[in-house]
Amino acid sequence: MRDLACARCGRAFQCGAPDGGCWCAELPALEPVPGRDCLCRRCLEIALEAELRERSAPDPRP
Repeated sequence: MRDLACARCGRAFQCGAPDGGCWCAELPALEPVPGRDCLCRRCLEIALEAELRERSAPDPRP
């Protein structure tokens, strides 16, 4: 396990990727953002919900 701090809230959490699999692999992937590192479960779920809302919003262009 690798100890990390959430790039959004700073909360400490563990990544299991070095040991063969992290919990985040169970969730959909976010669009990559340059310079953004891993998020804790809570922030990742919030970011996923926001991305889903953005994708499902109607196109404002005529």
